[in-house]
Amino acid sequence: MNKYLQVNMSFKDKYQIKSVMGENPLGITYAGVDTTAGRKIIIREFFPSGLCNRNEDTLQITGGEEYNKRKGQFIKESGILKENSGLKGIVDIFDVFEENGTVYIIMEYVEGVSLEKYLTGSGKQFPLKRIMELMDPVIDSLLVLHEKGLVHQNISPDNIIFTNQGNLKLIGFGCMEGQISDASVGYAPIELYRKQQEIKPGTDVYSLCAAIYRCVTGVRPQDAYERLTNDTLQKPSLLGIVMDSSEETALMMGLNIYEEKRLRTIMAFKKVFYSQKTQEDISARQPQPPVQPQPSVQPQPYPDMRGEIVSPNAGKKGKTKESKGNGGMIALIVIGIIVIIALGVSAVILGRSLFLGDSVEVNQELEEESTESETEIATEEETENSYAEYETMLVNRDFSGVIDSILILNTVNATAEEKDALSKIMEQAIAGQYSDFESRINSSQNSGDYEGAFVIIDEEIVLYDRLNANALATQYVDKQKIENKRVAVKNAHINYLLNERLNKAVNQGDETILNEILIKLQEYVNEGAITQEDFDTKKTSAYARFVVEKISAMNNSGIDPTTILNYIDSNLLNTGNNCQVLEFWDYFNVLVGGIRMDATVRHVSSNGYLLEYSNSMNLATSDISHLSQYEIRLAIYEIFARHGRTFSDEAINDYFALYSWYHPSAVGFDEATLNTYEKYNLNLLVDYQRAMGYR
Repeated sequence: MNKYLQVNMSFKDKYQIKSVMGENPLGITYAGVDTTAGRKIIIREFFPSGLCNRNEDTLQITGGEEYNKRKGQFIKESGILKENSGLKGIVDIFDVFEENGTVYIIMEYVEGVSLEKYLTGSGKQFPLKRIMELMDPVIDSLLVLHEKGLVHQNISPDNIIFTNQGNLKLIGFGCMEGQISDASVGYAPIELYRKQQEIKPGTDVYSLCAAIYRCVTGVRPQDAYERLTNDTLQKPSLLGIVMDSSEETALMMGLNIYEEKRLRTIMAFKKVFYSQKTQEDISARQPQPPVQPQPSVQPQPYPDMRGEIVSPNAGKKGKTKESKGNGGMIALIVIGIIVIIALGVSAVILGRSLFLGDSVEVNQELEEESTESETEIATEEETENSYAEYETMLVNRDFSGVIDSILILNTVNATAEEKDALSKIMEQAIAGQYSDFESRINSSQNSGDYEGAFVIIDEEIVLYDRLNANALATQYVDKQKIENKRVAVKNAHINYLLNERLNKAVNQGDETILNEILIKLQEYVNEGAITQEDFDTKKTSAYARFVVEKISAMNNSGIDPTTILNYIDSNLLNTGNNCQVLEFWDYFNVLVGGIRMDATVRHVSSNGYLLEYSNSMNLATSDISHLSQYEIRLAIYEIFARHGRTFSDEAINDYFALYSWYHPSAVGFDEATLNTYEKYNLNLLVDYQRAMGYR
């Protein structure tokens, strides 16, 4: 069956298909024309791969629940794009409508070439400043869309058009999580590889930074999934690209494969990436020294190309009338009179100068001194006004404004007193900035937004690097204080993940988030922030609770025992061979008609133990191979029974009740009470069961 629509097919009696342009996992793109408006258009059909089918006879598209869910999302996102048409950095949407059981969007046809094709065809790369200029409207457009709740999810050079007008426009909105096209490899962050992953603005930050990286280095970034195991992505500076430290920091922070370490918003990225440009703009806006007034010169008429006399204001008032008749003679007479008067005045002035001698020069010197004094007074007033302005900014808590203003000042010719005054102002601004920094960190932590807290810290480090390079500020900069704050936030994050966040993920039954938390905690283990033992204890405890809840939910939903048993098999190790999960395994094994065991016990020691030393030494396979299948099962539960564990199977409770060492506890059982030997031997016994085909 041909899934593409036929050429010349029309919608709404005006949108006509002319050719198939391409497709991706989300839909099919056609080139077309708007016959009413007489312009080229792009027609985008929602046709998600694997979720729907087209009836060739009626063109009707049908899909299930997931299709309808995604269609609703597609309509919502397309509506946002249509409402925000006119943004300079994205393609305009003219129309959105439903037909044939699906959705169509009519878009602007952008004349140009994809950035990928341009770069590949030319074999070149962009100068950093040029790509910053080109990307600025794209970034501003994304800011607007993110505020509306729309994330692009598919930014790559292949979806950025380098238009014939010399600007960039973003196309190709939307994607199917878990389905990465060849064009997106290297630009898609890790979260797009995962299905049912919550997509946040940080996804666009990664892809945008990857596209910029490609433009300035000429190298496609390494695939995010590969970077998880072997990250070889190099900084642009290591590839010979000259970049300001803040620009490179922003780019590499945006390319962090882990969401929690990445710049989380386009605004945060722009603030750091364009910080140097912002400083240049601020510098350009600084007030310049007053220009000394020059003697006014009466503008003279100038001839135009036709030889007519044109007034300097001819552009506004038109040409003067041509002189005719006696008008020319009158003009000559007037000019003559003016010349005679001017000569007379000059003679009087000359005579006065000869009569007064040096007094004219003295008056000139006095006038010059007076002008200099007035200039000095004006300069002092300007300086005082500047200080007053800084004080006002400090009162208004615009600390970053004060810092930015002083950092761009040229203080080479400043006096010691001026430098001292500016230095004290800078001290107050830095102290205030740090106070605000701490407040923002605390606010992020209190809301559980540790990702945001780390972004704030990274931004503060960039600021402190700038301050450290300034003579007025360096004495007030304590970069170690920021690093100490990072450690404190990291420790708070670890505590949050180990307790509140893990518990929430377990209670919500969200395995994706649970795994992400555990991956992040393992990173902290690798950094030495927490011990492997503490992590393993928390991990097995969280997984045990999660798996127990999952098993109960599956059973209550009527899931067949074989499926539940397979689920337990695949997750038992993650739970640390949790006793309750082991009991579930035995229960469902009976339900599916598992191997029946001889319940005879033949190998009990005189003290009533199957494995007397399972709590005091690491056993070997040779120490357990003499036990029967039933005895192996009892030996596993014996490890727990030593700590007073009671069991759901009354037959097991009755067995251990025969021995004096067994003291069932009424307060419950904590798996953490198992010692190192017991954990080792528990794993040995379960592995032996698998090897023997018992489990």
